[in-house]
Amino acid sequence: PRSPHEVGWSYDMRLSLLLLASMILHLSALVLQPSVRSVVARSSVSTVSMAHHVQKKCTKKHNAMRPKKTRLSDINRVPPSYPARPDTPWMTPVVGEETVVTVLFEPTDTADSLRAKISAGGITAPEEFVYQGTVLTGTLAEAGMTESFEETFSS
Repeated sequence: PRSPHEVGWSYDMRLSLLLLASMILHLSALVLQPSVRSVVARSSVSTVSMAHHVQKKCTKKHNAMRPKKTRLSDINRVPPSYPARPDTPWMTPVVGEETVVTVLFEPTDTADSLRAKISAGGITAPEEFVYQGTVLTGTLAEAGMTESFEETFSS
């Protein structure tokens, strides 16, 4: 013969199971379920409209964090007086006509004769001349020039 405890569930176990099932049913009524309208309304909004911790941006924060004038010497301080700015343009226009000089280069010319030809036209001559990648020390014929040509300079 078996004891009543070995046969099946005891009375206490069945009672606690019944109480648990009834509590679950009662508690499920307290859980809020979203309605169909609220689900449709939420799905149409794609961006966040409000932030939880709004912070000041850039200049607004800088001005809020500046030290406050609490001393009388700060409060009564007079702003500095700066001298007036001169009303002159930042770039001075060049007044006058442009000087154009045409120089005839010949194979017999040296660096000194080229400087004389260019400065005779009223333009500042360069300190050295370069022909085909080499600095001119003798005549243009020695540097490799065979024919004469004209060149126009402007200032």
